[in-house]
Amino acid sequence: MSSKNQSRQVLQFWAGDSHLAGHHYLPSEYQRLVNNNRQEHQRFITAPDLTNVRGGRTFTTKEEDQRWWENFCERTIPELADVPRCFVISCGTNDLRRANHWDTKEDILFNIERIIDAIYNTKNASLIVISPIPDNTGRTDWIGEKLDQHLQQLCWGAHPRVKYVPLRSGKLSFQDTGNSRWSDEYFADEVHLNRRGARLLAEAI
Repeated sequence: MSSKNQSRQVLQFWAGDSHLAGHHYLPSEYQRLVNNNRQEHQRFITAPDLTNVRGGRTFTTKEEDQRWWENFCERTIPELADVPRCFVISCGTNDLRRANHWDTKEDILFNIERIIDAIYNTKNASLIVISPIPDNTGRTDWIGEKLDQHLQQLCWGAHPRVKYVPLRSGKLSFQDTGNSRWSDEYFADEVHLNRRGARLLAEAI
């Protein structure tokens, strides 16, 4: 690779819950997209680092060893200050599914703000926040929609290096049966995306 292309490279670090994990479809669909458009996506040619992705992760767990976002803000983001990189966060869906109340939404927004502050204070770092992913239970529809709206406002007003991916409201339509955006067209199970849904998210990222 030429030095010119090397200077344009941006490393991606994905973090959060299992929607980004290698055993689901998103990483492979993302890499397929990059490989099929080498010239356009040359800066993202390196596969995303998935070290900080783990199933079941939440923003609201109180146990010290589970507060992954604190270490992410205090160590992971600042320690990579010399490398141009983009952090992609998917988290909050598990919180809503487990609790589904207003305080949970506020906790998620608070911790996203902390991550935004870490990005703001770190040279060469940018952030992409993915909207909460719908599920097919119906329990999280209303609060998921509110969280999506508030995250959009937070991210779009935060900093030029912070972007929001409104997969929920931007790519997934309401179903005829009610207020849910879940459909078997885009989901492999009650909450995880199938290959087609993962392709939508990969394109947005």
